[in-house]
Amino acid sequence: MNKLQIKLIALDLDGTSLQNDHKTVSPRMECTLKAAVSAGIVVVPASGRPYRYLPPGIASIRGIDYLVASNGAVVYSRKQDCPVCAKYIAEADVLWLLKNLPDSCPAEIWRDGKIYIQSFRSEMSGPIRPAHAAALRQLAAEVGNLCIFLQSNPGHIEKVNLPYLPPAIFPKLWDTLASYGKYTLLKAGTGIEVMAPGVTKASGLRMLCEYLSKSGFPVLQSEILAVGDSANDIEMLRDCGIGIAMGNGEEAAKHAADKITLPNTEDGAALAIEKYALGKC
Repeated sequence: MNKLQIKLIALDLDGTSLQNDHKTVSPRMECTLKAAVSAGIVVVPASGRPYRYLPPGIASIRGIDYLVASNGAVVYSRKQDCPVCAKYIAEADVLWLLKNLPDSCPAEIWRDGKIYIQSFRSEMSGPIRPAHAAALRQLAAEVGNLCIFLQSNPGHIEKVNLPYLPPAIFPKLWDTLASYGKYTLLKAGTGIEVMAPGVTKASGLRMLCEYLSKSGFPVLQSEILAVGDSANDIEMLRDCGIGIAMGNGEEAAKHAADKITLPNTEDGAALAIEKYALGKC
């Protein structure tokens, strides 16, 4: 057992373990993750990304078997190539959202590790972040009217992403969705990410721990090291045994954490894992 009895590392991706290209990890980060796996620690990327959009720098590391995706809605097994536990948004609640969404606001349905959109050309014409644009190019499927698509093709919905909203619309729409009372809402840039009630990365980790316990590998919350940088990391930084915020992170994440490490460009996540999970000075 390592120094702080860490059995699981929950690791955010963008702004934390990845370099600023949103694809690669540094040589030190790669070596540190491999050392953690070799030490018998379960290394779990915990991300807002769909589960089929794991970056090459992480995907290439053997022994990373699970992924907490879509901000905690889904726990995905890479070995089984499917979700092993999840909390989905009710289809009726997604349809209500879409019907109350202004026409000028694009929407994405995240389902089965893919992203379903009305029009690729229309969505890409907006102020979309480069990393998200790359995800759309890899995973997006045009389906036309989203309401008609869902009614004709029922399935498990992980998240609804509203990638960018006009400033004049954002406050009213946020209040409308919040008053409906059946979503978890997360501000993401100029957009809103919508999950089922109670879904956070922390809830996803709890689902994973229950699953691992049934598989003969019990993990307590106190035995988890969490590292992150953003608002969607706050709950796991608070709930886990030790929460580490990145030096480049948002102030809210830093306030939620037990410790603050160096920025992602200075191997802050690797340093935190080495110190608090692997027991290195």
